[in-house]
Amino acid sequence: MTPSRFLSSSLQTALIIEDDVDWDVSLRHVQTTLAATAVRSLLAPNNTASHPTSQISDRDSWVPTKAWEILWLGHCGDKATPFHIRTHQNLAYADATVPSRSSLDSSTSDLLRTFNLTGGRIVYRSWWPLCTFAYAVTRASAQRILDSYGTEGEGGCVAFDVRMLESCRDHDWLCYSVTPELFHHISAPSEIANVNTGTDAVDGNGGATGKRKPTVNIECGARHPDMWVDPKDQNRRYWMVQQVQERGCLLERTGDAGGLDQK
Repeated sequence: MTPSRFLSSSLQTALIIEDDVDWDVSLRHVQTTLAATAVRSLLAPNNTASHPTSQISDRDSWVPTKAWEILWLGHCGDKATPFHIRTHQNLAYADATVPSRSSLDSSTSDLLRTFNLTGGRIVYRSWWPLCTFAYAVTRASAQRILDSYGTEGEGGCVAFDVRMLESCRDHDWLCYSVTPELFHHISAPSEIANVNTGTDAVDGNGGATGKRKPTVNIECGARHPDMWVDPKDQNRRYWMVQQVQERGCLLERTGDAGGLDQK
């Protein structure tokens, strides 16, 4: 979905994701709930106190749309300094699905180490959120994106993700990042690129069977090579879905034990 298509609907918020990203199999039933609670606690604490998570519907579980414009759930790093994070709104929260520090990319690992975070994520006011892997918008912010970046403009940058970064860093948009991210780019060609080039990527690895690596910063990727089942093998796919629903991750996890350790 694009901002313009979103605005043609009756939806109030939307998550815009690139087609070549991966996410953890626990995204829907674990990660989304935790992230929503954290964002709501950070931006609407009074609303959180009066409306426990168990009483909030999926549609209303995030935060009032006037409190934010861009929510970065998927990126290739937000280069916010520890000083920036500490001097702006921020909240750390426990999430057992976060990979171990040794499995994260170095910049993410260093950031968590700075805040003594183990087995958790941090949501904070964005500073340098690069890559538009997955970002949430409101109707107002989607319109603002179209008005501001619908055309390149004089002296503009052709890279859309850089313009979005500039909106947060230089123009004081209400942007918030979740780190480690919930979505990340996979090491394979995009599905759109495959269609444009006529590539038949039925192996799920962008035409590179057995060569795609696990996704960076994602512990149990839904698009991990070892989770892939040929679309023609319906029995095997049905079995795989059942196994994930019953057991969760089918891969060996590397996540830190002990929950959130913040000092």
